[in-house]
Amino acid sequence: MPSCDGFLGRYVLADGSIPGGFGQEIHLAEANSLRLEDGVLGGSVSLQTNFPAEISGRPQQTVSQSEAGFEKIMQSTELTLNWNIPSDACTLQIQLIIEPSQP
Repeated sequence: MPSCDGFLGRYVLADGSIPGGFGQEIHLAEANSLRLEDGVLGGSVSLQTNFPAEISGRPQQTVSQSEAGFEKIMQSTELTLNWNIPSDACTLQIQLIIEPSQP
């Protein structure tokens, strides 16, 4: 998402709290939803699951050489989701919602 590690890129939990921005690592032991808001892009991406997931997020950075030497450049955010499915008879549902910001 374009805002990367700036203050306009952030994670939002189901209760509306903001645990951090895209430039920071995040770890949620059990969560059914997570929203990524991007103020530069003007939209959000929401993940919702019917079983609680362990969600980890971290920034993906590359190194670039410039006149001032080497510098880290934020490229994206990587999310990893893990589930403990209680039985073979269960169905895991994942919903991805992409929305533009309201003007």
